[in-house]
Amino acid sequence: MIDRVSMDNRIARPRISFGFWVIALASGLLVSGCDKDRDDDLTPPEIHFVKTVPEITSAEICEAPSDLVLRIAAGGAVELTVRFTDDTELGSAKFDLHNNFDCHGHKNTIWNVIEIIDLSGTEQTVTKTFQSPDDVRPGLYHLGVQVLDAAGQEAPERFFDLLVVDSADTVPPVISLHSPSEGGTYSKGETLTIEGLLTDETSLATGGYEIQLIEPGGIELSVARVDFPDDFGDTAEISHTYNIPGFVQTGLCSLRIEAFDWRNNTAIYYRTFELTD
Repeated sequence: MIDRVSMDNRIARPRISFGFWVIALASGLLVSGCDKDRDDDLTPPEIHFVKTVPEITSAEICEAPSDLVLRIAAGGAVELTVRFTDDTELGSAKFDLHNNFDCHGHKNTIWNVIEIIDLSGTEQTVTKTFQSPDDVRPGLYHLGVQVLDAAGQEAPERFFDLLVVDSADTVPPVISLHSPSEGGTYSKGETLTIEGLLTDETSLATGGYEIQLIEPGGIELSVARVDFPDDFGDTAEISHTYNIPGFVQTGLCSLRIEAFDWRNNTAIYYRTFELTD
């Protein structure tokens, strides 16, 4: 039996509780809480993961470990069995599947699922199957589960990191950075020249790359973002200039380049330099 609390400290963790409550109320899925018993019900319901197909595994997701990871092939399916419990009376549950490409959201996808169902009694087990389209865009998705009881109390959101892979292309792009040099020294206000080459064994079409400047304290600043069109090839030049702002903290800084191809295979490259006044 599976009943582990998921980590919730990674970036791009959208909360859906407020929208869930509004939709459930508007749909008439929650029973009115006007009577005394429900006004006194302050105990939230609970979510228990009973079984998953495929089985749960662990992986590094968004640069942090996750122990609630499901992996499927493009065109495959996820089967999720969940037990909902409440001390008084259950109200409704929501299943929400959406993309979390690169932890920020690269492109739209045709695979998005939102389903709200009625619940009853103090315990109910539900099995749901989520079938991915054959032409689904591979990458990282979230599969979230929420529940409200009849009094409107909400359980903490539970979710899986769902990785969709395409066996036809699992190799990420290759990033070759020519400038700036590793370990160089630059001053505030100086122009940073960023040049390099991005290559892929199949195609970069609908892919792209993002460049960030990371201060010594970990603050990330956006430098450039490029999205490739549908008819792009397998090679791209990286060429940008960036005037280093005066507010950037001095010390050891990093350039972070994240590139992804048409199948959302992702490569990350770092180049460090010293920043002075």
